[in-house]
Amino acid sequence: MQTYKGKRSHKTEKIKRWLERIREGVKRRKELKPPDYVILVLTLFFIAFGLLMVLNSSVVFSFAYFGQKYKFLFQQLAWISIGAILMFITYKINYRIYNKITIPLLIITAIFLIIVIIFGKRVYGAQRWIDLVTFSVQPSELSKLTFILYLSSWLSKKREYSNWKQYITEEWLPFIFTLSIIAGLIIGGRDMGTAMTLTFIALSMYFISARNSYQKKGFILMLSLIILLSSLMILTSKYRLERVKVYLDLLRGNIRNPDKEGYQITQVLIAIGAGGLFGRGFTESLQKYDLVETSAATDSIIAIIGEELGFVFLVTLCAAYLFFTLRAFKISSKSPDIFGALTAAGIGLWVSIQAFINISANIGLIPLTGVPLPFISYGGSSIVTLMTGIGILLNISRYTLDKQ
Repeated sequence: MQTYKGKRSHKTEKIKRWLERIREGVKRRKELKPPDYVILVLTLFFIAFGLLMVLNSSVVFSFAYFGQKYKFLFQQLAWISIGAILMFITYKINYRIYNKITIPLLIITAIFLIIVIIFGKRVYGAQRWIDLVTFSVQPSELSKLTFILYLSSWLSKKREYSNWKQYITEEWLPFIFTLSIIAGLIIGGRDMGTAMTLTFIALSMYFISARNSYQKKGFILMLSLIILLSSLMILTSKYRLERVKVYLDLLRGNIRNPDKEGYQITQVLIAIGAGGLFGRGFTESLQKYDLVETSAATDSIIAIIGEELGFVFLVTLCAAYLFFTLRAFKISSKSPDIFGALTAAGIGLWVSIQAFINISANIGLIPLTGVPLPFISYGGSSIVTLMTGIGILLNISRYTLDKQ
């Protein structure tokens, strides 16, 4: 029978061990580096500038349709507040934890995408949103983050093969299958732009993770297959084919039906052209009155930026996105493990690829898509998911190694 003295001694030992664990945790926290302030400052700049442009480009539409000048601004502020909370939480959580839960996260994402296809709200022909009475969410935005985490975990595993059959069955086919499922579900919601963004991110991550000749040749095979499938989807879809026809006519110097399917690209190009080198001046856009029915504050906000602030500012903004990605790659190169390296690179690629697609579509380099400009376009699902991803990136930056 244990005596009172023995019980007391046992409790004292437990308290000592508990205190020692706390001291070790505090010591480890002190050893962590501060977050990458360049990434943080750039993120805050994009968000603050985005708020200013959302207010500027949405006030007319907001008042005309809702009787409130600042409805879009207040909604965006609410989403940014939620995003800031999630960014702080993910910044505090050790990024290695996600390596253990990537499959459940991907399954949850797939379930949401299926719900969108069955019950989603359709807007401008796309069925991307789940209507939650007071607001709507877009699960396809979440898929970008969860798929980056999944691929980082999957690609960080040992990948050595002795022949083509082993490579194809153990890596190439599983990669194509998983990407096809998620991208296919997004396309099922008539959201080709997001599916294209996700595919480019996935292929880029695969390319930078390739370590042997099988994987490098397999990447070329993947790219060829995806180009073929994308072409077939365009040719078999009337509304996608119309967008491509508008784009091809634009390359020839004409705009197909500028009052109908060519309306948006017409107004966008007029806006950017009217801006010249240095713009009309902040708040002085005229085309935002013609774009209010479509996307002055969302997908085509870059046109309003170009009209008001000019070509020089657009180039500066593009440079800021590029610098953000290069900084993310620097964090990736100094990450203590492959999972962290691929996650950091994936988040950087996410921002740059999405920015490239949005800007390219609005200046006529590629057909128009419904892809928002990262951090700047109006939209809750986009800003919340991006800020959550930035929190993970900032957490990875705290564990980086000092490499020469």
